[in-house]
Amino acid sequence: MSLDAANSTHFSISKLYMWRCIITMAHCDGLVHESERQYLTQIFDNMRAKSGLSQENYILLMSDLSDPQDTFEMLSRINEPAYRGQVTYFARLLAYKDGNLDPSEADLLEKLHGHITEGLDMKAIKQDVAAEVKRAQHEIDQRNDALAPQTGLSGLIHKLCDVFDIDLLD
Repeated sequence: MSLDAANSTHFSISKLYMWRCIITMAHCDGLVHESERQYLTQIFDNMRAKSGLSQENYILLMSDLSDPQDTFEMLSRINEPAYRGQVTYFARLLAYKDGNLDPSEADLLEKLHGHITEGLDMKAIKQDVAAEVKRAQHEIDQRNDALAPQTGLSGLIHKLCDVFDIDLLD
């Protein structure tokens, strides 16, 4: 079966393989539970209707529900970072979908996370994220300061806080 993702600008090969990789989580404990099947089928139906999933690729995803694939083979075909990053998120949701985290599912989640983050400097990434959050918070604070009353008691409190470098949100 060929992979017909090229005829849609909304549905890339990486996105297709992300979902194929996620389906492997449903097979991980040896049984695709009905809640997992319904959850994935609903997502695939929605993607077919709204996101450009071709009929051929829909059939491929549905066949993966019956015929397990190799997790890391599917993962190796996901080249877009955004979709690689979503694998563990959706796999975790699916792992808990039947209300029970099987030890084999927990093991696969750990391996997926390790494989996806391999070679990344997680400390640097966390520092970058913290710096971006701080920058965004400063921007929000500046906008809020511009909206604060500049007269009366509120204005006086605002000026005193500025003079003494007091942040009332800390």
